[in-house]
Amino acid sequence: MRVDGLDLYLLSAPMPRPQGNSLGFFDRREALLVRMRSGPLAGWGEAWFAPRQAGRAISDILAPLLPGADLGRHAQLYERLRGALGFGDRGAGVAGLSAVDMAAWDLRARAEGVPIAVLLGGMVQEKLPTYASGPFLRPGDDPYAGFDREIDMYLQTGFRAVKLRMGHTPATDGAAAAGARRQLGPDRLLMADLNQGYRAPAALAVAQAVREAGLAWLEEPVAPEDNAGYRLLAEHAGMPIAGGEVLAGVEAFGRFIVEGRPAVVQPDLAICGGFTEAVKIAGLASGLGVALAPHVWGTAINLYASLQFAATLRPARWFGRATCPVFELDRSPNDLRTALPEPALDTDGAVAVPTGPGLGVEVRPEAFERFAMKRWSLNF
Repeated sequence: MRVDGLDLYLLSAPMPRPQGNSLGFFDRREALLVRMRSGPLAGWGEAWFAPRQAGRAISDILAPLLPGADLGRHAQLYERLRGALGFGDRGAGVAGLSAVDMAAWDLRARAEGVPIAVLLGGMVQEKLPTYASGPFLRPGDDPYAGFDREIDMYLQTGFRAVKLRMGHTPATDGAAAAGARRQLGPDRLLMADLNQGYRAPAALAVAQAVREAGLAWLEEPVAPEDNAGYRLLAEHAGMPIAGGEVLAGVEAFGRFIVEGRPAVVQPDLAICGGFTEAVKIAGLASGLGVALAPHVWGTAINLYASLQFAATLRPARWFGRATCPVFELDRSPNDLRTALPEPALDTDGAVAVPTGPGLGVEVRPEAFERFAMKRWSLNF
């Protein structure tokens, strides 16, 4: 298969109200979508991190290497693209590579008439347990206002696990976690995400404040480069520690696992280097006995790509708790996510992995065009 060209869509969708995490608040969702063409077929990829800069990296650095590229030699092509970027641990260029790689896998799978999971080695699980990713912090004196109502809504929808955003103060974080545990009861999973909001000593104070809530994991307690801080939390928090959503490349994850000692790693397909790099990260994690739960954010493209990836992962337990991968479903308002029909929860709070070609679902450009701030094509 030869690549004929790329269509790039820079998307933006306003949110009905601001929401956020320990790092700040946002009222808009943006992303870059990449549509890779070969004859009548097309595959889709996404970069939700630094989408404008990722678009420039694709146009200026990656696209000139694609004319005449044979997708049947994808590994060779990927190394050429990776080398052209001077691949680092993270950044807009790697996000652009992630989108291109994602689109290439989707295109190849659609050409063969199989879901991406088949090209990755086959599905280990045909349905995946999920968790509601939310509630999120709100501006104002009480960042946890309305958390109880949102959690009730998740439970009514069928979720059996919830991941809170926290990062205000150890005392208020502890109260929020305790309240969520009362709502969920003793048996449902409860996770909390600090979104890099603390340094290690304060994060340890949060861990102590939320310990009675019985968290399945405490996510991103410190900055992603702070492997010493991660290790301190891993050794003294008394609960599993998760992280890695902003890292790219198997090398960065290797350092994170060896130096930071997380119980759960969370590569995001739209950041880590796409499917090609995620498969290496999954193998590393499995070999070192670390659980993997993909981080899922952005549009419907990354959601369905992540479902295909997660379906290929061998189940792993962390500290005797539930089985990974448990699949993240963002519950914040996001028209870029709901532009395609969302996967439905079954009575067990799980979602089936779609078995159609490529991402498993049909994607039409018109589903996203109304959100396009800019669209441009690169023809080869």
